Amino acid sequence: MSERLFHAIEGGQVVVRKKPGTYLQADLYRRKRQLYAKVGSGFVRLYADGGTSMPGISYDPEDINLEDTDFTVMKEGLHWAVIPPTAVAAE
Repeated sequence: MSERLFHAIEGGQVVVRKKPGTYLQADLYRRKRQLYAKVGSGFVRLYADGGTSMPGISYDPEDINLEDTDFTVMKEGLHWAVIPPTAVAAE
């Protein structure tokens, strides 16, 4: 599995807000250890402070839903680190 590509986090979702106030439910993806939301035909990186890589799109970190997945996330500075289930099991 190439870490340079985007990989779906099955069951992972987040609610994102596009200006001027449209809310969308988006699927979560990972690329390397970074967390992304699928928005339209592309991906938006999610920052730990609620910001994203795309001006005009934000989210509430409390709205990240990983309950139905084996993945966890943790803050690493301004970013999220996605921890796959195999890494958690090894600890």
